[in-house]
Amino acid sequence: NVKIPMRGRADSLNLAVAAISYDIPRRESGELAMLSFSFPVEGRYPDIKRFIYEVETSGRVIGIQDVNLESDKGRVRLQMKLMTYVRGN
Repeated sequence: NVKIPMRGRADSLNLAVAAISYDIPRRESGELAMLSFSFPVEGRYPDIKRFIYEVETSGRVIGIQDVNLESDKGRVRLQMKLMTYVRGN
């Protein structure tokens, strides 16, 4: 499961992660399909930067499709959209 390690990593960096939304494609058994998911993360800039770095270098087949950063009173909000490939059962 892709979301569990990322959420755990965000937690260890003291980042707040809201609900994760998925785009789960329909696929036939054995077919490869792209799964995309997005979520907001909020915290301090150095922790957000470290989180992005760890997603990029995680060793998992995860691509970053979109990143949006906003700042308010020292807190940074990251909206991130990731993708990976999954095979049907």
